[in-house]
Amino acid sequence: MIKRVFVFFLLLTAITELYSSYKNNRDKTFTLEEIDGNRSLDGRVHISYCKPSHYKASASEIEKKITQQFENVEVETSHYPSNPFNETLSRILFVMQIFSVGFIGFARAICGMLGVPVPTLYIRYMYPYKAYILAFTWFSFSVLQNRLLLSRAFEIFINGKLAYSKLESGVLPTADQALDLVRKYLDADAMDLNS
Repeated sequence: MIKRVFVFFLLLTAITELYSSYKNNRDKTFTLEEIDGNRSLDGRVHISYCKPSHYKASASEIEKKITQQFENVEVETSHYPSNPFNETLSRILFVMQIFSVGFIGFARAICGMLGVPVPTLYIRYMYPYKAYILAFTWFSFSVLQNRLLLSRAFEIFINGKLAYSKLESGVLPTADQALDLVRKYLDADAMDLNS
C-alpha cells in the first residue's frame, strides 16, 4: 500500500510540475514594463537581481544606502525574470530528479510492485552505494536547475528608466556607484521639470 502511495505521489508531482510550467510560461515575454511594473513615479528606484545568487545582499545594501541618503526616494527590489525556456527545463529536471531519487531509493519495491525483475546493474553497482548515489543525484540535479535559472542580472531602474545593467556591463555596481546614479537621474529629472 505504501509503495502505491509513493508511486502515485511521484506521478502526481511530475504532472503538477509539468502543467504549472506550461501554464506559467505559455505566452511569457518579459520587458522593462514587466520588471518595473510601468509605474514611473518621481523618486522611485527598482533593483531587479538574479534569483539564485548572492546578489540579494548587494541589493539590500544599495537599498539601505539609498534610503539613508534620499528620504523621498522609494526603493523596491525584486527577482529578475528567468528565461521561460530555462524555467521550463528546470521544472522538467526537478521532475527527473524526483523520479531518479525515487527509483534509486525504492527500485526493489517499485520493480516488485510492477512485477518486473530488478535490473542487474542496479543490484550489482547501485544498491551497495545507494546513499552516495542518492546524494550525488540530488546534488547534481539541483546544481543543473540553479545554473539554468542563473541570469547574472543586476539591473537598476530609476523612475522607470534603465540606469544600470550588469547584463550589459558585466560588473556588479557598488553602493556608491548606485548613489551616484540616483543623484544623476534625480538631478536630470529635476532639470527636465524646470525647463
